[in-house]
Amino acid sequence: MLTPGRSGLSVIVVDPVAETQNLLSASLREAGFEVAAVSTGGEVLALVRERPADCIVMDVVLPDMDAFDAIRALHAVRHDVRIIVMSARPDVKTVVAAFDAGADEYLAKASASQEIPAMLTRVLQHASAAMKSEIPAGNSPRDGDDVLIGTSPGMIDVYKRVARVADLSSTVLITGETGSGKERIARAIHANGRRAALPFIAVDCAAIPENLFESEFFGHERGAFTGAHTVRRGVLEAAGEGTCFLDEIGELPLHLQAKLLRALQEKSVRRVGSSQTIAVSARIVSATNRDLSDYVHRGAFREDLYYRLNVVPINLPPLRERKDDIQALIEHFVAKFSAARPHPTRVMPDAMDVLLKYPWPGNVRQLENMIERMVVLSPYSVILREDLPIEILEAERLAQSIGFADAAERASPTMLRELNRRHIDAVLEKTGGNKLRAAQMLGIDRRTLYRILERIRKSENDSSPA
Repeated sequence: MLTPGRSGLSVIVVDPVAETQNLLSASLREAGFEVAAVSTGGEVLALVRERPADCIVMDVVLPDMDAFDAIRALHAVRHDVRIIVMSARPDVKTVVAAFDAGADEYLAKASASQEIPAMLTRVLQHASAAMKSEIPAGNSPRDGDDVLIGTSPGMIDVYKRVARVADLSSTVLITGETGSGKERIARAIHANGRRAALPFIAVDCAAIPENLFESEFFGHERGAFTGAHTVRRGVLEAAGEGTCFLDEIGELPLHLQAKLLRALQEKSVRRVGSSQTIAVSARIVSATNRDLSDYVHRGAFREDLYYRLNVVPINLPPLRERKDDIQALIEHFVAKFSAARPHPTRVMPDAMDVLLKYPWPGNVRQLENMIERMVVLSPYSVILREDLPIEILEAERLAQSIGFADAAERASPTMLRELNRRHIDAVLEKTGGNKLRAAQMLGIDRRTLYRILERIRKSENDSSPA
């Protein structure tokens, strides 16, 4: 029976665990909803046939049937019922599958009791047919990148946006700090949409010499210039109807931005040395660690190109803002890199505690590289505190010495930059100024280290007295 509530809106909670049923039901009743709770897909279908509900809150794991089949069956009984899906271990695949089946929202089960009343109100007030049409029904879910791990609110938002844009043709701009996993997001968008079987071409805009830009992007004919011994397709052409991922788009010089914009506007390219125009239809996904709106304001990035690229923005939070995900990422990478060993490697609690407190200025890339190094170099199947890289331990002591024991949470951006600067200085001192070794110790590539050092230098110059 549905319990009467102040709002007049009815909700059915579907979860096989009685404790979860009671917790969510209490939270929803307190918010004024009518609530019923059941354990299985069959029970909720029977209840909806008997008395339709306004919204259903459903666990992704049901004991008697596939949850996504249950969603489709519920919509067959009542097409306008709103459905919110919960998962204890959210990932891109299940988010895509949920939206594909017709779900309206998705959230992590751990925070459901706190978030569900507001989310449910929002869904019931604002959901429309247009939202659901973004993810066409009938497509089977596809596996995305397995390193998209995390249940933090920021990552759940990323999963949902990936799911909603995967099958579209709209350009996407992914923003986030260096090493936060922007290319993984781009690959997840590609892998979970209708282009999954088509090419995914990635190009690092920061690494292309200006004199080779047109050849790289548009291709060239044989004999077009010295060294052009064969015909070469550019990345926009090679991507076909797949995805062309433009990484570090903010590093592209202004005059090259104009050439790229023209190609995107006209949806065509002309190979160097050719008079023939070739149509291109690849989906464009871009990424940057820069604030492009600020670049536009300063005249460093074309406004028209910015608006063309930034149709659907996805912001990837840095690892220090998703600390709840760090342990899951560590466990994933440990399992990944120890898979070939006779016994799986484990991170002991004393080592895990240090790793969880570290601010990870290089984000997920740094974490992955650090874990790989420790697993490969460890002679045993456990990682102790003393096995941690020296720069991690030095950073811990440094953070404590300057009063930032919990810098990732409490420090201002300026303070955190100072911590990162001192950390880099300490590593450079350890390597005798060898930037290649320092980059390896920091878990980043040398080019990224040079860019960080340049930004530090410019920041110090900007803040120094005139």
